[in-house]
Amino acid sequence: MNITFGIKTLLLLLAVLLFILAVFNNGDTYANLLAWGLASVAAALLLTDIGWDRKLGGGMNRRSSGP
Repeated sequence: MNITFGIKTLLLLLAVLLFILAVFNNGDTYANLLAWGLASVAAALLLTDIGWDRKLGGGMNRRSSGP
């Protein structure tokens, strides 16, 4: 089983987690979690537009040919 996560995927998962935590909080904690969640979504979209959305993991099976 070969699973690859890109930076965009990880940031969006972080945003979902922060939004879920924000639902169960109130006051300043709610506002902070909401702000960090929105920042994570913005960073994920920005990284995609810049072209920095490389895949992480899953490359353990490849062997490079020696020089």
